[in-house]
Parts: sequence; C-alpha cells; structure tokens
Amino acid sequence: MKRCEVQGFEDFNAAIAELSMSTATAKNIVKRALIVAAAPMVTAAKGAAPRKSGVMADSIDASPRLAGKQAAGAAEYSEVLRKGGSKAKAQAALIAARAAAKDDSEPAIYKVQIFVGPGPLPYPSLVEFGHGTTPPHPFMRPAFDGTKAQVFDNLKVALADQLDKAAQRAARKQARLIAAAQKVPA
Repeated sequence: MKRCEVQGFEDFNAAIAELSMSTATAKNIVKRALIVAAAPMVTAAKGAAPRKSGVMADSIDASPRLAGKQAAGAAEYSEVLRKGGSKAKAQAALIAARAAAKDDSEPAIYKVQIFVGPGPLPYPSLVEFGHGTTPPHPFMRPAFDGTKAQVFDNLKVALADQLDKAAQRAARKQARLIAAAQKVPA
C-alpha cells in the first residue's frame, strides 16, 4: 500500500475555523475532495488492468473504506482461526489489530485517508506482482506514478469546491434556523 502525505493545509484550516465547522464536517470535506481528486488514478488503473472477464478492472475504485478481507484486522482474525483458535480469540485479535492501526498522535482532520484499488477479490495482487511462472502485469503502480501530480493538482481544486459547497450548506442551514426562530412566538 502506498501512502502519500499532504502538507500545507493552513489556508484550509483557517477557512474551516472561519466557517465554524466541526471536525467531522472538515473530515468529510477532505474525504469527498480526495475521492474526486483520485478519479484520474482510478481511470488509469482501470485502463491498465488486464481484462479477461473485466471483474477486476470494474472493481477498481476510490473509497474511504476497505471492504471485507482488506480491512485492518481481517488477516489477524483469519490467522487465529486457521491456527485453531476460538472465534472469541479471533475477535480479540481483530480488535487489537484495528486499535494498532489507529494513530491518535495527530488531530482528527489529518487522519483522512482513501484507498484506490480493486475491490475485495483474491487475485489482484497476484496479477500486479505475478506469481509462480505467471509474469507480473502491473496496473496500480503505473497508474499511481502516471497520475500522482494530476491528483495533487485536482486535490487543490476539489478542496476549494467542497469547501464552497460546505459553506453554502452552512448558510442554508443558518437561514432555516433564523426562519424557524422568527416563526416561534416568544
């Protein structure tokens, strides 16, 4: 899994503070912006993915969550069960792995992440990296390398767009609250 760290959110933080938005709203703004910005990478990966049935290529997407077996702790859970452990021990391993995956050292707004790649299929990594006598057919790494600059450029635009939309929603909400307050007789 490739991680990218983005810095320089001072203007964004100032805009969030000016609009008095909650941390959850700020995280959602960033999450939506990241998904929009990652669209070129998704398109490039879908185009580069080998197609037999098209299932793998069609499953490539950008999402804030990993599905099923891809999620944190799934491997640990399976490992305990494979070794003959109980479901309770497997559940404890899953919880411990998820707790270890969390990093509470930074403010919550900086913990936004999205995942770009194929869905929970058993074979995409085998296609990407090869196995046995089957040669690799990389599709995710070339998509990442070829679009990362465009994704970061798109992120700037998408953040501004999502921030404007959030400000408009906040203004509409404020107008509704004012209208409701004026209707209530004192």
